[in-house]
Amino acid sequence: MLKNYLKVAFRSLSRHRFYAALNIVGLGISLAAAMLISTYALQELTYDHFHEKADDIYQVYKERITPTGTQIGSDTWIPLKEALEEDFHSVVAGSRVFDRQSWIEKDGEQFQEVVSHIDPEFFELFSFSFKKGNAEKAFLNKHSVILSEEMAEKYFAGKDPLGKIIHLDFEQEFTVSGVLDKIPLNATIRPDFMVLMSTLSGYEDNINNWGSAFLDTYIMLQPGSDPSAVTAQFPAFIQKTWNEEIAQRTNLGLRPLLERYNALTDSRQYAIMLLMIAIGILLIAIINFVNLSTARTLDRAREVGMRKVLGARRGQIIGQFLGESVLIGAIALLLSVILVEVSRPLFVEAFDIQFDLNLFADQQLLLFWIGMGLSIGVLAGLYPAFLFSNYRPIDTFKTKIRASRGSVFSRHVLVTLQFGLSMALIVGTLVIWRQVEFMQSAELNFDQNNLVVVPVEARDFPDREAAIRSIERFKEEAKSLANVSSVASSSHIPGSWDGWFTFATPDGWDAEQPMRVRTSYMDEHFFETYGIKVLEGRNFISGSEEERQTSMIINRAAMEAFGWESIAGHTIQRGERTYQVVGLVDDYNFQSLENEVAPILHMYRAPDNGVHNFVSIKCTNLETRLIASLQDSWKTLAPNREFDYFFVDDNFARQYEAEERLSSIIFAFSMLAIIIACMGMLGLAAYAAEKRRKEISIRKVLGASSWEMILMLNKSITWLVFLAFLLAIPVAYLMLNDWLDGFAYRVTFHPLYFLLPGIGTLVIAWLTVSFQSWKAARTNPVEALRDE
Repeated sequence: MLKNYLKVAFRSLSRHRFYAALNIVGLGISLAAAMLISTYALQELTYDHFHEKADDIYQVYKERITPTGTQIGSDTWIPLKEALEEDFHSVVAGSRVFDRQSWIEKDGEQFQEVVSHIDPEFFELFSFSFKKGNAEKAFLNKHSVILSEEMAEKYFAGKDPLGKIIHLDFEQEFTVSGVLDKIPLNATIRPDFMVLMSTLSGYEDNINNWGSAFLDTYIMLQPGSDPSAVTAQFPAFIQKTWNEEIAQRTNLGLRPLLERYNALTDSRQYAIMLLMIAIGILLIAIINFVNLSTARTLDRAREVGMRKVLGARRGQIIGQFLGESVLIGAIALLLSVILVEVSRPLFVEAFDIQFDLNLFADQQLLLFWIGMGLSIGVLAGLYPAFLFSNYRPIDTFKTKIRASRGSVFSRHVLVTLQFGLSMALIVGTLVIWRQVEFMQSAELNFDQNNLVVVPVEARDFPDREAAIRSIERFKEEAKSLANVSSVASSSHIPGSWDGWFTFATPDGWDAEQPMRVRTSYMDEHFFETYGIKVLEGRNFISGSEEERQTSMIINRAAMEAFGWESIAGHTIQRGERTYQVVGLVDDYNFQSLENEVAPILHMYRAPDNGVHNFVSIKCTNLETRLIASLQDSWKTLAPNREFDYFFVDDNFARQYEAEERLSSIIFAFSMLAIIIACMGMLGLAAYAAEKRRKEISIRKVLGASSWEMILMLNKSITWLVFLAFLLAIPVAYLMLNDWLDGFAYRVTFHPLYFLLPGIGTLVIAWLTVSFQSWKAARTNPVEALRDE
């Protein structure tokens, strides 16, 4: 029986090769696209799920309560972990993590890497497996270091790293005691070098310091514990730990580890959008399958009648046609697996993503997609199968069976849904692209062009005093270059603005609590180098010690937050020191336009001060020769290190990589969705033209032109596209408006964002239908009427 079913199925597919190919190719491409998109989206949605105890792990964060709102920060204090373990019975373990840029020295060469200072309990919380060594013996020696697989390969290629020596920050010597297995891509904590927290410089002096917060604290609760019961006890813990003034403006909270990645990147909304695209593409392919199958039911009516006359039961008829659908699904599934394996590297490269998909290595994933492909075949074939099996044999031979109004209406609804989904995707592409373009081209109130930045700090060298002098020599040599107009030193630069905050009380401030305001240190050349306008007052005075201790420059956002109309005569209290506000600068976007410009206190430090992290070099034009000259100057400062630099405009643009990536993915797969929809439309148009061959021929004999025939056949599709437009626009508007609300500076909707996709979809549909209509209209009427 099965053999006969397969024979009939293959004969049917062979007899109708054009329609079978449309179904198989469309479904295969759709499955491949859905595999790629959904696997990447699920990777984004399942960050840290590989940790066995992830459900019980929480990151402790702090809330600074200010008169202008609550500010949330993840930086916590050295003694917090042990205090929580002592005071809270539900806390079974904890670990602190502090990542810092450090210098690794090996064989006379120096490399800057991120070193993670952790506690021994780290591996009780996090499920990192070991390639060499084990968690129990990893830190038997205080000066042990654990490497990631990548770092072990980088520093000890082809050799066993265990027992080898690595020097950190020119002073400390560490012995390699373990190597981690490859860390999953969807891990928020990705340590390369791990050493004990107790090896951190100044750790013993700060073991009871509740005034300096700079590290992450993670705790693990007993299974089944209620985190809200822990947070309910935080107010009493805060009152016990800090004085009344600090306690009034401080709160603590718990963030589940499984929520941390989304809190950092806001990735969930992007991942859900990608999953919706994957589902939309699959729906379009399934609609094609169902439409083409139901459209051809009339052609196979006599076949069904003959089978019933020869004794076939209804169940056998249903099984036969379901089998054909499953066969198409299986072939499409095989095609999709081939397409995924071929296109995966292109997908990764084109969209610049980290992506791990190996269908043959992940059996569960492979079985899921096999089940998905076969299920689609079954679901898509159910309606045609039951429709076929309901025919009475006498009806199939006695007269022509006509398509019911319900069947035609269903096909029209499905086609409308197809084009509606395609249009919504294109609208999304346009709006997201426009938002990204708006952010990249917006006026930032500083000049980001022709700016080269060299990240360098005095602590990057074994002799800080000698390093400061060398950095100054490097800056002097840079200033002497013909294309260089100015050079500045600062602790922050736009696009790399880490959160340094301070409590400050402006004069006339009525609130009981001081404000928590961003602060930054810079020399007298910073505003000139970045083209930031001084609106009132003056710039810093070069080399003035009094300026360092008594002067501040604020931005306009700070002045407005303080309730001032001018800076004239105003002062700001910071700690025990009072500063005179000597200047007001225009607001400039130091972060992406997703964030509003926040108040900033600019404080002066001489160019040779060790607080500076960046050297910014303003050029009249950027040339390869200039970079080469800077590299030569750098060699005199650090001959054993690679010259590290970046351009401010490129660095700032990288803040929009997530939005650019989303826009590119949506655009690419929107085009794919339209192509798949048009493949179905091509099949329906070919079938409609075939069914109306005689009508077209008679009309031509009666004098109708080919163009009249094309317009007649295009009329119905025009109405369907128009209905799809009315369906897609409000849905796309609501979803995109919600997405845009996440940006402090956003584009407004323009009618063209909706009209262009509608017109474009209509033109594509016309071209698709017109191709088949033209072929039918150009056919000799004699060929269509000769059998009458």
